[in-house]
Amino acid sequence: MSQQGPERSRLVDAAALGGLVALCLIVGFLGSLATTPNIDPWYAGLAKPAWTPPPLVFPIVWTALYIMMAVAAWLVWRAPAFDCGEGAVFSPSRCN
Repeated sequence: MSQQGPERSRLVDAAALGGLVALCLIVGFLGSLATTPNIDPWYAGLAKPAWTPPPLVFPIVWTALYIMMAVAAWLVWRAPAFDCGEGAVFSPSRCN
């Protein structure tokens, strides 16, 4: 994989990935603190289909999702810089 500019060390990449994973998991944990008190009365009262997964599955899946979000952010962070030219501030489609 080629990179533009000076190459980052593996240590910097690993530290960035670890930091992003930690950040995403902390955000997920804080979100769970805000929602956990309301899950029992609200979720228990819902009409659920027979194929609803057991409650143990939800924290496992949410943790995996937050880790995947961190990896996606890390991949974007590692991508080579893209110059859109003078005056371009942000363009979701890479400068059209």
